Amino acid sequence: MPCYPGFDCITSTSSATTDCWTTWTADQGTAASTMTWYHWTNRTDSAVYYPPTREPSTWTPQDVEQARSAALRYAEEQARRSQEIRARAEELLKQHLSEDQQQQFERDREFIVVGSRGTRYKIRENRGSVVANISVLKDDGSEGHRLCCHPRDCLPIADVMLAQKLWLESDEQQFLRVANYHERQA
Repeated sequence: MPCYPGFDCITSTSSATTDCWTTWTADQGTAASTMTWYHWTNRTDSAVYYPPTREPSTWTPQDVEQARSAALRYAEEQARRSQEIRARAEELLKQHLSEDQQQQFERDREFIVVGSRGTRYKIRENRGSVVANISVLKDDGSEGHRLCCHPRDCLPIADVMLAQKLWLESDEQQFLRVANYHERQA
């Protein structure tokens, strides 16, 4: 992202980060500061836009408009990248599903998988979350208790569902040792 007159463009590894952070937090509210710090520490590209380090009372209307435009472009780019990542993850998941599993996933955002020891599980998207998203199926097909086992990192849901599927199919016993058990709620 280009630097604008009166604006600092620095990398997240720059020694100026702390000074800029101190100035930003002194001039802005906590929510804005927290989000700025989050983006500073989680960006992977090298050039990052930051607001002017001058006193806000000295900002020109052009400074404000440039800041708004840059923030909007950044948000749009992040949304586009997130959508691309989710689409790639879902495509990879579908490549590893049988035809029946693909149809069930397309229809209900869930699929049934048979573990390496023969137990049947239903892996679901669970309203955009992977928390307790695996149901152990009883012999009659009804859902029993739920399991929760996912990586600590923030990954696309489809990637997590694929990892759960592959782990259950290859080493169900180890998966069950690691997973958290959740009683079924009535």
